[in-house]
Amino acid sequence: MINTDILVDNVNIYENYGVFVTEKGYRELVNFPASKKIEINNWQEEDGIEVDEKKTVFDGRELSITFGCHNDFKSTWGFIEFLYDNAYHIFDFVAISRKIKLRLVSQPNIKDFGKINSFSLLFINDLPIKETTGIPDTPVTEIPYISNVPTTGYKLDNYDLSTYGISVLEGTKSDFLKMPNVKKNLTIKTENSDGVNYDNLTYHRYEQKEVKLNCIMRANSNKEFWVQYDAFYNHQLRNNNTNIKTLEVPFIDKLFQCYYKNCSTNDFIITDSKIWFRFVLTFVIIEFRLKTENILLSSEDDDIIELEIENTEECYYFEIKRIKENN
Repeated sequence: MINTDILVDNVNIYENYGVFVTEKGYRELVNFPASKKIEINNWQEEDGIEVDEKKTVFDGRELSITFGCHNDFKSTWGFIEFLYDNAYHIFDFVAISRKIKLRLVSQPNIKDFGKINSFSLLFINDLPIKETTGIPDTPVTEIPYISNVPTTGYKLDNYDLSTYGISVLEGTKSDFLKMPNVKKNLTIKTENSDGVNYDNLTYHRYEQKEVKLNCIMRANSNKEFWVQYDAFYNHQLRNNNTNIKTLEVPFIDKLFQCYYKNCSTNDFIITDSKIWFRFVLTFVIIEFRLKTENILLSSEDDDIIELEIENTEECYYFEIKRIKENN
């Protein structure tokens, strides 16, 4: 499906230049912006990293939009010349009910198909945080129009991703099951001896770990989609107080501290009755070591309770395990 109802600075580009957005041309428009580099300390004697807990600051977005043109190359060139007149232009994508301020950077390619040509334009969205129309001060429980999506068990700051109409796809679990890399100790390599000398007497610690959540957001209308989209962005990614978040996964009985890094879009599909947004969120888990705990039953005097088997030397203890309730 091509999209012809597009205004640039209130100019209908299809009526004036014969230019439209191709079927998958919107894909990068909905990509959540990446966070700017976060200051960290990486102590050799500790697992993971120490993160400077500040408000999340977002980088500008670079995005490519694929256009088509029903007219000859002169119309394509005329449209591009129109965009070169000023640094910034307001794009009103009526079909998806979204306005965005973009700055043209380059034209990566153009293809000639006879009566039609296709071309990509690279833009920068310098201030992506200004484009949201969400309601960051509204409690999550009061956000309207959230689709009826089954709970995922994946929670950010105690809210299941289904709260925002998000489902978690295959491939996410396997990413969590992999252990992080080991921090490298002091290594000495000389020209006059074979191999290397590795410091094995100090520490054996893990690096921080990047995890990717393969997600899909579904909605029944533009209005429903943007409420879900903006609510997730404002409540979870922006997080006005700190960049540190808690992440809970359904198959590991542990809360992880993490921070948001970036997002990549796989698909953004629009039909007459449905919208699908398939994307990957990357978080950095600050410390990922899975430590096991054995909790033994004791008396009020803190003496461990033992069970001795008569006429044997065997002795048993009562281990307590946490049972996770299914809501």
